[in-house]
Amino acid sequence: MSAGFFILASLAWTGALALAAQILARGRGPYFAQAVWRGAAFLMALPWLAAGVNRLWPRSVQELPMVSDLSAASADMIGAVPGFDAAGEGMLSLPATSQIVVWVLILGWGFRAACAVAAQARLQRMKAASTPADSSYLDLSTAKWADRLGLSKTPSVRRLHGVTSPFIAGFAARRIYLPDSIDEASGALIAAHECVHLKRGDLITRPLERAVADLLFFSPFAWHARRQLDHYREAVCDAETVKLTGDRVAYARVLTQAARMARQAPQPLPVSALLPRGRRSLPRRVESILKPDHAGRGATAGLALAAFLVATPIALAQGVQAVEKKRDIKAVGVVIDHPHAKITSGFGMRQDPFTGNPAWHRGIDIGAPEGTPVSSPIAGTVVFSGKKGAYGEMIDVKCKDGDIFRFAQLKKRFVKEGEEIEAGAEIGKVGQSGRASGPHLHFEYIKHGEPYDPSKSGICLTPACAS
Repeated sequence: MSAGFFILASLAWTGALALAAQILARGRGPYFAQAVWRGAAFLMALPWLAAGVNRLWPRSVQELPMVSDLSAASADMIGAVPGFDAAGEGMLSLPATSQIVVWVLILGWGFRAACAVAAQARLQRMKAASTPADSSYLDLSTAKWADRLGLSKTPSVRRLHGVTSPFIAGFAARRIYLPDSIDEASGALIAAHECVHLKRGDLITRPLERAVADLLFFSPFAWHARRQLDHYREAVCDAETVKLTGDRVAYARVLTQAARMARQAPQPLPVSALLPRGRRSLPRRVESILKPDHAGRGATAGLALAAFLVATPIALAQGVQAVEKKRDIKAVGVVIDHPHAKITSGFGMRQDPFTGNPAWHRGIDIGAPEGTPVSSPIAGTVVFSGKKGAYGEMIDVKCKDGDIFRFAQLKKRFVKEGEEIEAGAEIGKVGQSGRASGPHLHFEYIKHGEPYDPSKSGICLTPACAS
């Protein structure tokens, strides 16, 4: 599976999961809806996780790189200047589609990382500017909530200066941050909400949930899942807080008051804030608080579980296909078995031998005396045998898995289109029948219509590799 097709498959996959989660979670309680959206987010990221694991899994020594291997593709193209040698000899054009896709992914992930760093820097400045609450009432209330929830340590309370949403943060020392505009009575209820976050482990799960949208930044469905997870995380804590405090109406009033005060807050924080972005989130939460909680029905829960079990192998298969396991290639002999054969021009950017301009070289040139035999090191079907523009006399051999090996600039061809050949068969002789500055073999390795470095194919090109 090529990189571009993998992106399209990811868009379709995330869209299908978002639609399924939206249908399953509609009208259900926050606990069930959160579980559904968490499952959907996990399945959205699963193909990418599977692709990464499959890429790192041990492989045999003689293997071929696949086009959809993102890390290998990015390594090959990072140093490349936009340009493309259509004939393998110097004609400028666009780079391969997969290279563009990989660059977009790299830039997108870099941008998301920069946004995360900027948000963390803003958060640290806010925390550094905060002051101790100096309120025995808040301290006692927070200690009471922590004790009821069974927390090992009671988080301290600090005051924030300016307009923002209350939040809890910190790893070594947990702290609840309340804006100055929140009075003590309201702050005590908000502290209960933040203690619930701490009990439920949201300070750990939230970054993981939001990382899905960063990984799949190109998918609007992943961002929709992120917003739903933010909403239901707070909605579940609302339900737990109501159980903890026992005052449904007072808590709904405090939530509305805090939202009114934080309406003009700047950019969202990289923590589990009381008030996530979204105009519809607050009305939905208040409605859920003021009416009795409703658990998901057994039939709906069973349907969601069945959907998860069915979708998981599909996601794994998608990821495995994205970075397919490299298979052993049964190569026989050397492409050009001549003592003076040597590689004269490598794969990638080079200086055009005729114009002197930068040009993308799709293959490898192997210099050898004219008339030197050329052998096919792999078995396959001849899908082209003839003369083709600047390639000159050319032969394309297709393997059973779809890989194509191209032999160009030949002087003679010994095979016909449609012919089945064995590994090691002599198929032609070295020449300079196309756009060439001397006798050589132009050799290409093609997967899904895109060129890759033949030196990484596991095929022995000259006697030097066999020594």
